Amino acid sequence: MKYACLFFCLWLVLAGFVFPQAGDTAAAEEFADYPSMRQRVGDLFAKKQYAAAAVILKGGLDKFPEQQLANTFNLALSALMLQDADKAVYWLEEGHRRGLFYGKWAFLGELWKPLGDHARFRDFVQENEARIAAAQKQASMK
Repeated sequence: MKYACLFFCLWLVLAGFVFPQAGDTAAAEEFADYPSMRQRVGDLFAKKQYAAAAVILKGGLDKFPEQQLANTFNLALSALMLQDADKAVYWLEEGHRRGLFYGKWAFLGELWKPLGDHARFRDFVQENEARIAAAQKQASMK
């Protein structure tokens, strides 16, 4: 009996590493370039598989640092589509933590209305507007 239990535990551990688990298929995906990743994420959004898209986007944050603005925005959008307001705001705040700011009109669409009463989202929008104003003060025509 002792060996049967040991064998079963070992099998459980190995099964977790060898066999993909439900929802883990996106985690195994690798992309050589950003356009191929963006295409896959777009396909998943079209199929309303927002959680799988979020796994890919999260993996792309550091792999494609030049696309952090798009990736944090789309992570927030995927969380919003999954009706997770706190996670949506988290990803927008993550963009700020990474030194980003979003377009002036980025959050005026109907999609973002569910966050209108969210206190952290209101704080985020206010901070984003301050970042836009600061950038505009520093900008000059060349």
